[in-house]
Amino acid sequence: TNLLICAIITTQLLRRSPPTNTIETATMNVRGHKKTKTMMKRRSASSRSWVLPTVVAVTTSLFTIQAFVLYQLLSAGDSKGGGRNGQQASPSAGDPVAAGGNANVPASSSSTSMVNGILAATERRTAMTSNEHDRSYGMAYHDSFGMIDNVDDEAWQRARQWARGFRQHTKNKPLSYIYLKEFWFYTHYDPYFSCPEQRRIGMVGDGPKWVCNMHRLKGIGERRWKEETAAAAQAQSSAAAASAYDPKKYGCLIYSIGSNGDYTFEDAVYNQLGGPECEIHIFDFSGNFQRRYNEARNMHFHKWGYQGSKDAPKEPFADLQTIVKRLGHEGRVIDLFK
Repeated sequence: TNLLICAIITTQLLRRSPPTNTIETATMNVRGHKKTKTMMKRRSASSRSWVLPTVVAVTTSLFTIQAFVLYQLLSAGDSKGGGRNGQQASPSAGDPVAAGGNANVPASSSSTSMVNGILAATERRTAMTSNEHDRSYGMAYHDSFGMIDNVDDEAWQRARQWARGFRQHTKNKPLSYIYLKEFWFYTHYDPYFSCPEQRRIGMVGDGPKWVCNMHRLKGIGERRWKEETAAAAQAQSSAAAASAYDPKKYGCLIYSIGSNGDYTFEDAVYNQLGGPECEIHIFDFSGNFQRRYNEARNMHFHKWGYQGSKDAPKEPFADLQTIVKRLGHEGRVIDLFK
């Protein structure tokens, strides 16, 4: 702050320093005759030596005043024993040192007061952190089938109430403005909840997609395996508890329906996870979009189309249940379905 004030003062002083008028005499040779010409020139002051002492004096004064005020504050704190209105600060439950944590240090010293304040603030932060950990996130986790684990029950309950009272259609008529395609999207099906950590995977364009809690895919297979083995251990099933981690059973699994040869999304997932951690299956019947390095990235292309379970069977289309069975993924969790 002092340096900024001095810089402003210096700038103002330099701007306001008056210029000086000087007279110069020049001798010129014009057609063999010497002529003397007197010119008036406007120049800035050649000497501004008074500016530096002024700035130094202002800076010194500022530091002196601040040092004096600080000294008076510290002296007042020592004489009053760190309390208010001349009274001794009383110990409190939130102050571990004042409550007897450090009885060898005199309570009247300013250093003790400072330590007490730091310890009390630390204890408050610890209590806040404990309260944060005590908050329940089970409601969102349950209702979202395990996808959302970072919204506490209170916030989730508010979102529930808002969703139940939210009308998705203007005047409750889903077909209103049906002939005005662009306008229809502004009057129907607006979102009433957003994932706290949504990311667009793959930058912009048609290939990239918005994904909720992308960070949870990192290491999700091993976490799933540990949870299951821990549950098996509690059930005293030694065989299940001793089973080794099998990525084909517990590992991260992604289904990507439709690609048209655009691997922007799948490659972005691979890069975000830092390697072939997730088993990615791409489905598209419109062409052969296999790449030679797909296997190294744990990507698998299938020239299949996707259809509903109530549609008549037709090759190369298959419904979700058929795809899962063909790939041997029964009992596995599809962590990301695009």
